[in-house]
Amino acid sequence: MNKRAIFFFIILFLILISCSPKTVSVVKVIDGDTVILSTGEKVRYIGINAPEMGEPFYMEAKRENRKLVLGKEVELEFDREERDQYKRLLAYIFVGDTFVNYELLWEDFHKYSVRIERINYNAEGRDEENLNGEYVVLKNISKEGMNLPNFRIKDESHNVFVFPEGSYIDGEGEVVIYTGKGFTGNNKFYWDHKTPVWNNDHDTVYLMDIM
Repeated sequence: MNKRAIFFFIILFLILISCSPKTVSVVKVIDGDTVILSTGEKVRYIGINAPEMGEPFYMEAKRENRKLVLGKEVELEFDREERDQYKRLLAYIFVGDTFVNYELLWEDFHKYSVRIERINYNAEGRDEENLNGEYVVLKNISKEGMNLPNFRIKDESHNVFVFPEGSYIDGEGEVVIYTGKGFTGNNKFYWDHKTPVWNNDHDTVYLMDIM
């Protein structure tokens, strides 16, 4: 085997190592979506935005996460971005054949008929001057109407919109949540946020039921 072939083999071997899943153990559970590994790294679960300390069901989410991962070997798989703005690893977590992100977030999702239909995250012109150019549309895929006060919308930076008492979505209907000011009515809701909420390059919308 000549030097060029050896060099190519080493490069290929290193690429395979870097792309393979990492297996470590969880030594501490911070909350429902964040853990600390035996390596000292802090990991944030992809696709989950669990309640923060002081919010409803914080302890329940943390307890469920602890039961699934604490003291166990986990396998991490990464998406396009490996770290967030706080330098935490972003990962899908597996314990054996258990997909932890799925168990915590989507296991019972089918029981809800309200879905995120679309998001307009980039308003026309300057976002700061057109807050209502940002909005989220929810759709009820059921023919039955549904009360909304138990639902909330959240972004990656923990900005939260809570539906007011009496909020309702018709069967097969839609509601729109605008970032800025306005008068609620006719299936329109206003966050009354002072600054833009949604990032123009990428962001994630979380729809949660706090029941």
